[in-house]
Amino acid sequence: MEKSLSIMAVCGVGIFLFLQAFAKPLSRIFVSYDEVLLNLTIEACRIYGIAYIFGA
Repeated sequence: MEKSLSIMAVCGVGIFLFLQAFAKPLSRIFVSYDEVLLNLTIEACRIYGIAYIFGA
């Protein structure tokens, strides 16, 4: 149980860091046509990444 919790914690932090680093390039693939929507999507992706710290 202890090992699985540590693996989940490492994965959660890894996903969080990945989303913080690559939110803009990934969002740009899908919503590059509208600047306001792009900024909103980037912020939403970064906020959503916080959930992975707690629930990965």
